[in-house]
Amino acid sequence: MEVLLKNTSESEIEILFELSWEEFLPYCEKACLKISNDLKVPGFRQGKIPMEIVIREVGDEKVFLNAAELAINKEYEKFVSEKKLEKEIEVMGLPKIEILKLASKNPFSFKIKTAIFPKFDLPDYKKIALQFPKKEISATPEEIEEALARIKKSRTEFEELETPIKEGDFLEIEYNSPQIKEDTCFKDGFFLGQGGFIAGFEENLIGMKKNEEKEFNLQDKGKQIFFKVKVHKIQKANIPELNDDFAKEFGCVNLVAFKQVIEREIKKEKEKFEIQKIQTEILKKIIEQTKIHISELLLEAKKEQMMRELKQRVENNLKISFEKYLEEIKKSKDDLKKTLINEAKKRIQTFLILKKIGEQESITVERAEIEPLVNEFLKNFLTDEKKKNIDIDALREYYRNIIYTEKVLQKILD
Repeated sequence: MEVLLKNTSESEIEILFELSWEEFLPYCEKACLKISNDLKVPGFRQGKIPMEIVIREVGDEKVFLNAAELAINKEYEKFVSEKKLEKEIEVMGLPKIEILKLASKNPFSFKIKTAIFPKFDLPDYKKIALQFPKKEISATPEEIEEALARIKKSRTEFEELETPIKEGDFLEIEYNSPQIKEDTCFKDGFFLGQGGFIAGFEENLIGMKKNEEKEFNLQDKGKQIFFKVKVHKIQKANIPELNDDFAKEFGCVNLVAFKQVIEREIKKEKEKFEIQKIQTEILKKIIEQTKIHISELLLEAKKEQMMRELKQRVENNLKISFEKYLEEIKKSKDDLKKTLINEAKKRIQTFLILKKIGEQESITVERAEIEPLVNEFLKNFLTDEKKKNIDIDALREYYRNIIYTEKVLQKILD
């Protein structure tokens, strides 16, 4: 077999493979065996049909295309493994494949274009990290009180009322207004007096009863706005008192100890946020001082991935189709994809830089570090039915990348 390697740029290579007919023939035989497993020919058992009979039945094009796929996968994987072992080239992303010649009793040739890990010099990232010292973090009394208020609210019990609405009641309503949005019914839950509606809206609800409907007009910024409201629930909020008994529900001996726990948790969260902020600033500086040639193949693949992620977020969070979303933002898919170029480049640069720093610092991730995260995901987020379809190796690689990135970022800070 002949293999010709050519660098088309600093970040892409082109590989020309040519197999003689004798080298390609075993792949044809394997393809015939695979096809014959599902082929029914009188006088022959499935999986035991001679190659010439398979070709007669399905045609040589199908056999050769199946054989080509087997040959490309095998020979390209072998090439990549050898080059990685020799530390000559590290390919990235999915390759672009082009079959050049495929015919009976002739050499089989194909061409592969792929992105590679580009060569680049890193700046002194440890020196850059020193420009961003960690700040002393503390929890303010106001933050502690706000946290306590949120916890109290989460433990509030609601008692449904049949009495007319009054100030301080918790309401569940639905309303519509053609001036706000045509043919749309809004649902909301709020404490009367704290709903944040336009002036006069909440005042109009006082005295209404459960299941009652009401129509009224309000003035806002010189415009008349019509509202139609229906009350679904009127509730009294029984907010717990902050005392030692309340603290004991959380495993603390008294309220003072509970506040100390909250203070530590706030401090921990703020420290985590501060570290993430510093890491982002350090990476930004490293990117600014690093010149990397990014493969167009890799860039296009990253934009496609980001489009898929955006589509999923739109459908899951906004509950509308991606086509409807594009209509609302008045952009085509191609227009939207163009806006992702800078972010796609930044993500690729970040990945390449962190990978190279990790290699220089001999960062490794052990299987024992990955498995607990994989097991937790499988246990908490997937049903038994969904577990059957999951790609465990891909899940392990996902968590390996997360752990690797965290270790590299921590190494830079250290």
